[in-house]
Parts: sequence; C-alpha cells; structure tokens
Amino acid sequence: MDDIKNRVFDLANPHDLKEVLLYAISAYSDYRHYWLQLENIDENFDETLEHNDFASWIQLGRDPQKADDLAYSITASLRETSDLMRQIFERSKQDLTIVLKAIIASPPDIQMMVCGRTYDVPDDEVDSLLEDLYGEMMEMEYEYSMPDALKAFLKVFNDFMETNG
Repeated sequence: MDDIKNRVFDLANPHDLKEVLLYAISAYSDYRHYWLQLENIDENFDETLEHNDFASWIQLGRDPQKADDLAYSITASLRETSDLMRQIFERSKQDLTIVLKAIIASPPDIQMMVCGRTYDVPDDEVDSLLEDLYGEMMEMEYEYSMPDALKAFLKVFNDFMETNG
C-alpha cells in the first residue's frame, strides 16, 4: 500500500488504516464499475453487430482477420480495454485485501475506530471469508465520491461480518 499518493501508511495506526481503506475501497469501487461498464459496452456492441451488420458479426466469429476492419478494430479494442481494466480492478482488489486483513488482524479498539465494530475471525478463515465478501460486493451500489464509497462499503462489510464473521 506504499504507492497510494506516494506515501507510506502504517497499517497499525488507526488513522492511517482508515485513510488507506478510503483510498483502497474507492479504487476498487471505481475500477470495478468501469470494468463492468466496458464489459456491458462490449456485449451491447456485439448485439448491435448481430442485428445491424450480420455479415460482419458472422465473419468476426469465423475469421476475425477477414472481417470488416472497423468492426474488427472496435471489437478487439473493446476486449483489450476491458481486459486491461479487469487487471487494474484485480490489482485494486489485492490492495483492498491487504487493508481488510490488517483491519481484521487489528485489536478491537482499532477495528472500532476504523469500521465502527469489532471482528473476531480465525486466521485460517480470513481468505475464505474475504472471497465470500467480494462476491457480496459485486452487488454493491456504485458510489463515485470517496466518502460515499466508503460508507457503502462499510455497510456491506459490517452487515456481511454480522452474519458471516
């Protein structure tokens, strides 16, 4: 987490931990949103080709190199851009995982200061718990502002931890 705003955060310090959580959840939320938007555009464009330019759509499926240059370029660019956005989203997920593990491993007073409640999760269950949490977070409403993204996350996180952690 050293690369956020070019400063080093002390994850044992509750103020730093809350600040880095804000940055980590904002990045995760934004990149997830953009990746899903790109996936949706790619799907919609494919359907548009199928309905409005059936010959190009068929050719893209059979032999993309022989398809209409513009349709091929758009399709390839959308897929490449979507893949790159997925990669940055996955990187933000790794960063968020570091922060969440630090929170879960923190003493109860720090957990309370950062998230407003305490968690008692055995070390051997943390990875599995976080993977389940990420599944829940895929349904989380997107919030553009950093404070709103953090607030939305803390609601999902605390509700999830109430029933699972």
